[in-house]
Amino acid sequence: MLENSVIEVCNRSVVRVTPSTPIAVAIRAMSDMHTTSVVVCEHGTPAGILTARDLPRLFDSHTDLSIPIEQVMAQPVTTCHGDITLLDALDTMLDKGIRHIPVVNHELQIEGIVSESDIMDSLGSADLMRSQKVVEIMKAKVITLTSEATFAEVMEIFLSKRIGSLVITAADLPVGIITERDLPRLISEHTAPETSAEQIMNRPVIAISVHATAQEALLKMHHAHIHHLLVTDAAGQLKGIITRSCFFHDLGRYLIRKLVSAERRVKALSLLQEEYLPTIENFYLEATENAPYGMLVCKWDTIIYANNSALHMFGHQRKRDLVGSPVETLFDSDVFTDEVDHMLAHEPAISSKTIKLCRQDGSAFTAEVSTTIIAYEGEAATLLTLKDITEQTELEERFRQAQKMEAVGTLAGGIAHDFNNMLAGITANIFLAKRQITDNPDVRQKLTDVETLSFKAAEIVAQLLTFSRKGEVQMKPLAMVPFVKEALKLASIAIPANIRLCSGITDDPLTILGDATQLHQIMINLLNNGRDALSATADPEMHLALAAFVPDEAFQRQHALPAPAAAYAHLSITDNGSGIAPADREKLFEPFFTTKADGEGTGLGLAMVYGAVRSHGGIIDLESSQGHGSTFHIYLPLLEEAAHENDLQTGAELIEGNGEMILLVDDDVRILSATRQMLESMGYRVVTAGNGEEAVALFESNIGRIALVIADIVMPLMGGIEAVIRMKHARAVPALFTTGYGINQSFINDTRIDQSHVIMKPVHPSVLSQRISELLHS
Repeated sequence: MLENSVIEVCNRSVVRVTPSTPIAVAIRAMSDMHTTSVVVCEHGTPAGILTARDLPRLFDSHTDLSIPIEQVMAQPVTTCHGDITLLDALDTMLDKGIRHIPVVNHELQIEGIVSESDIMDSLGSADLMRSQKVVEIMKAKVITLTSEATFAEVMEIFLSKRIGSLVITAADLPVGIITERDLPRLISEHTAPETSAEQIMNRPVIAISVHATAQEALLKMHHAHIHHLLVTDAAGQLKGIITRSCFFHDLGRYLIRKLVSAERRVKALSLLQEEYLPTIENFYLEATENAPYGMLVCKWDTIIYANNSALHMFGHQRKRDLVGSPVETLFDSDVFTDEVDHMLAHEPAISSKTIKLCRQDGSAFTAEVSTTIIAYEGEAATLLTLKDITEQTELEERFRQAQKMEAVGTLAGGIAHDFNNMLAGITANIFLAKRQITDNPDVRQKLTDVETLSFKAAEIVAQLLTFSRKGEVQMKPLAMVPFVKEALKLASIAIPANIRLCSGITDDPLTILGDATQLHQIMINLLNNGRDALSATADPEMHLALAAFVPDEAFQRQHALPAPAAAYAHLSITDNGSGIAPADREKLFEPFFTTKADGEGTGLGLAMVYGAVRSHGGIIDLESSQGHGSTFHIYLPLLEEAAHENDLQTGAELIEGNGEMILLVDDDVRILSATRQMLESMGYRVVTAGNGEEAVALFESNIGRIALVIADIVMPLMGGIEAVIRMKHARAVPALFTTGYGINQSFINDTRIDQSHVIMKPVHPSVLSQRISELLHS
């Protein structure tokens, strides 16, 4: 791969200008093409170059941007021919300290440009960095500036520090970033020097955990199309920054040059004469000893040779601890099969067999094993080549698990839609039955109970829809005490009878601004987590507490709160189970991390809890003693004044109609019939349509009489939104939209309509009557 030619990987889309081009025009071209360099060409031949890193210098010296670029460009420019190797281009960049090289043909005409990123991507750098950690390659010293700083101060920092990015902070936390790629745009837009950094920074910042691998960091940068990635700890504190140059210099200089040196040495040794054979043998012995993968030689089922990587892989310090051992001690007893026996008995070679192996301490790891038969001291022996792929297999399993979760979400969305439609028909018919039965209170009460259970079922469907909502959050004033009491009743169904579940809940309502679905998930996950921790406890017990909490200075310092709330709702869930090992606490809230056995947990529960708490502006704490139990503390900011919801309640008064005509549109015949009768019983005249096209025709034939449209959003032929838009071309008419899907599904969250006019099925008759009255009289 190092011998590939530059022309195979270079970028052919070069921003090129003539020497007489005004600087402003060149900068505008850089901004429009989203690049960091412009090549100055004279008759097609590179004569100079201007990069984004030069712009702070021009800004600081108040350079007139109307002058020709030839007066400020870097010259002469280093170029290369397209037929040179990546190795030669790499050496040139490292030696000259440059990041871009224009590529020319033999007539010196420009063909393209090659950069650090082009070379790293072509070398498969993600694979090279599988074992590297983020903290090994990141820049720990990050240049920061507060959000109140001016654009002039930003440019001064870029000039004096010669950096590629500047992190913008507020209250010591990263809130944005400005990179050298932004400078062409900012200058070409004539950004005023006094403009604040907050106005021009990129947000939100994209970050990665300090525990991530370099491979994960590079893949995240690829997927997000960014060149700078912040490194933060679990509390969101800035620990470093990763740039493309980090990979190029720290990894490239160390690892790639080693590969280059080895390749060149092998080529040189192949040309040596026979008298240097001992030197060649020593080289191969050294290469084998220091190979990045494990190598074992086995004879008579015994290990007779192990290189340094094999020692490290199995957790040994000295060769004599491994050499001489029976080879079967390395294999997990569960996978020591006839195939492995054949592998060690000089049978035909095995290529890339995935097997579980055992370290000295008994822990297992996954390895890719290849075998071949070699001559060792004149006799046949088996050479095993071992590559540790534990991390790779874990990533693949996480990806498969994520795909499963996405499939579950899609299935949940479809099931919820159908179920909501059925509930809509049931509740409408219950309403009609109650209207017709006035002389039998027992029957009316039973119908009311069925109606209540139907809307409870709708709430459960709403929880199911969280799998398909793609992170929908609906923040509303919410009283925690009644909410927690109700959620505890539902969650206790999943708690075994042998676990004593106690609670201590304050009488104050404790109103917060929250999303009911996310808060329900927090309780469910924490209670389930406590339940699982009690599986081996003799006298299992869980305790839930909810009370007001006023933070003191120590609490604020501990959690580095820039603007703490005056008071919090403090929810705690305690168990007397197995507790959490100290080594696991730091990774506890990371996605896919789990201490449960295979098949017993996804590793997403506590990550979901952490994300939900943070999205509410809250704090999560953990107290745990291994063998004695754990307590999770959740702190959610209280509203300073308990807000009074204006949302319509299901127990509100029914508002009758006055003969107004409503156009009702739904593709479900049963819902259409039941809802029509319900509206007619309220005093409205109703015309119905089974799809959007039919509704538009009905509207046009009754254009002066229809006072309101109620339409389902998702229908065949034409949906409700498109139908209402066509109607409004003929005459303005108020509309109410219904759906059995989640409100924030992409096909429902349409910017052409007012989202406050969208209601979920099933809707309570009194709520529907009030929404109709509001629209008719607005």
